[in-house]
Amino acid sequence: MEQNSDPEILGGKDIHSLVKQLENFDLSQLRNLRYRLGGLLHPMLLQQQIGLLCNSGIAPGMEADALASNDKSSQYLQGGLVRYSSLPGDLRSLASLCITEGFSLAKEAGLNNCQIIAGAHGFASGERAGEIMSFAGNHGTFVSECFDFSPKTIQSPEDKRTAIQEVAAILTMYQIMAFLDVIQDANSRINALLYDSQTVEDPLTPDVQDTKKLNRHVWQEIFLLIKKKLNGGKISIGESFTCGLLANLMTSIEGATNILDTYLNWYDPLLKAYVGVPNENLKWDRIAEPDTIALASSGLFNRSNTQTSITIGTTGYANYWEKGKADYFSIGVSTKESDGLISTITARVEVDRSKNITPSWGRRQLTRNLGVTVALYLLCKKLSQENPQLVEISIRLEQYIKGYCGEMKIAEFK
Repeated sequence: MEQNSDPEILGGKDIHSLVKQLENFDLSQLRNLRYRLGGLLHPMLLQQQIGLLCNSGIAPGMEADALASNDKSSQYLQGGLVRYSSLPGDLRSLASLCITEGFSLAKEAGLNNCQIIAGAHGFASGERAGEIMSFAGNHGTFVSECFDFSPKTIQSPEDKRTAIQEVAAILTMYQIMAFLDVIQDANSRINALLYDSQTVEDPLTPDVQDTKKLNRHVWQEIFLLIKKKLNGGKISIGESFTCGLLANLMTSIEGATNILDTYLNWYDPLLKAYVGVPNENLKWDRIAEPDTIALASSGLFNRSNTQTSITIGTTGYANYWEKGKADYFSIGVSTKESDGLISTITARVEVDRSKNITPSWGRRQLTRNLGVTVALYLLCKKLSQENPQLVEISIRLEQYIKGYCGEMKIAEFK
């Protein structure tokens, strides 16, 4: 699409009616639609080989998670960036700001094929809950719309918040199709998806549902403890194979964005190089190893604001391609010590149970969600000094992880 000096603001004419329809969906139906919409958008992006960054503050990683559930998504899905500490409250001004910041990131990181920045911002709780702005575009032209979404069939505040995040991700993917000018061709298929999503069972397997439930429960348990430990500091997150699931979990509690600084999805290896990981660590046989995630996690401090006192990084392989081989990953949690030095604790994990599962959507989701579990475990372990509650939670998480994985190889780096 030709670039103009003044961005042209477009809009999908059917998108507001879509929002009204979604108000009657329950949570599993919204999740089902998000993944199915990702499956619809995936071949469009794959065919055109369009580099995409998803900069979504209200629903970090949710559209990326839906797209990355499809094979070969790494050919176009590059990552994303959200700086929570500097987001203004005026939603209408955010589209242009996020697109400019996204392309600045792409240029500095060497993502030469990046052509679309997309995302959503808004409020999932509080007085402005349900206000959403979604966008997609480039330097010259972008689509951008503001919405008010109010779920009618969902009662609990926690589920309403999640529903708003699901809809924000759905709207982002719709806007990408509108920007690609394929929305009219896709509308009939979207209508079919709307129907199917209400009649098909929840796409998440019982193992994945149990792991997600545990992660959510643990985060609710430790949120205030972590906030107290931070003492005004903030957390920055870098994710690849977990594809935003950790950041999404952390933003699932009201007020949690106040302790987040930077969210960087480093799906493309160049974004790990952006935080200082050397090229030799980015080879396929080293990118998921503990020394690599230690470099990435500690390097994230250099790309975050000075308020950041904890960084968490993930890297790994979900749906590993070699027959009979387990999925594996490494997680790192870094903190700044009193002497100014950075210390990092890492865990390398092989998902033993994945050896007997054919590469599939369910296997990929299980490995990703277990990655989030290990990140919570390391966070509790790293901060558990003189806190019996965090010690108890870390022991409980370790037992759960061992039910799916072999031995966790723990290492420390300084």
